[in-house]
Amino acid sequence: MLTKSEVNKVGAQAFEFWTTLAEDETERMKKGTSNNYIESCKDQLIVMVLQGLLVITFEEDEDDDEWGHALSAACCLQKLSILLTNHVMQPVVTFVA
Repeated sequence: MLTKSEVNKVGAQAFEFWTTLAEDETERMKKGTSNNYIESCKDQLIVMVLQGLLVITFEEDEDDDEWGHALSAACCLQKLSILLTNHVMQPVVTFVA
């Protein structure tokens, strides 16, 4: 799975892909034309995003303009919660507890 890549940038880019897809599906849902890609894999995706929140790295050579693994996962979780609403609540509460 790309989000578990040892290269932090690759994992962050994978989360950015899912974030973009969630944004797109949210817009399509408003129009009634959603393909429900995220709905079909929501359970595994939420677990992956929550695990991504735990990957915090501090690299000296990293650009300030690029997001790290955990920040990309957090943004993805935000977009998923907008799209999936209550389906995100229980896994997040369990994760935080």
